[in-house]
Amino acid sequence: LATPDEGLREVAISLIGQLKEHIPVEPLISLLHAEDAHLCAAAAQALGTLGERMPLEPLIEALQDGDADVRLQAVRALANAGERMHVMELRVLLDDGNPSIRQAATKALARVGDPTALTIILESLHADDAWARETALVFLLESTGTETCELTRHLPIEILLDLLKDEWWPVGVLAARLIATLGKKAPLTALLTLVSHPLPQ
Repeated sequence: LATPDEGLREVAISLIGQLKEHIPVEPLISLLHAEDAHLCAAAAQALGTLGERMPLEPLIEALQDGDADVRLQAVRALANAGERMHVMELRVLLDDGNPSIRQAATKALARVGDPTALTIILESLHADDAWARETALVFLLESTGTETCELTRHLPIEILLDLLKDEWWPVGVLAARLIATLGKKAPLTALLTLVSHPLPQ
């Protein structure tokens, strides 16, 4: 984790996620207080891979870190806490000055159905500007399959079905991809009608 090579740090974090119960938590917590912000951020990211063993309090403290990347990785880590997530602490970050942190907090909260975060997402999906609608859908799809499915199942399916018929065709394509993440719960009839759509995309 301490290497300056970003690629090697990512590999280390990935390995920690694979090993989980075999990784001691305390050394990672202590790295959250390192002087090197890159190391603190890597430690927060690594802690976020530990599932039920993830310690919440140190990550909540990291939300107040002066470095934006440390705060961002702490938000992303806490997003994996599921029902253990501290909603109130993350809601504060919906007004953070850093747009990446605002977006990460919105996505984290939306994964557990937080109404404040869902309102923000729904407003972006209803934007008058087609590019804004497309960007909002890309934002929702820029996650792992599990994360995207968790987000999508909290969105009203009627809105997603309306987006299938959006006048700007990329929005319809992205909406179809989003609906498809629901698997067996997806409205397959609506998706099947797209097979005969004149646009090849």
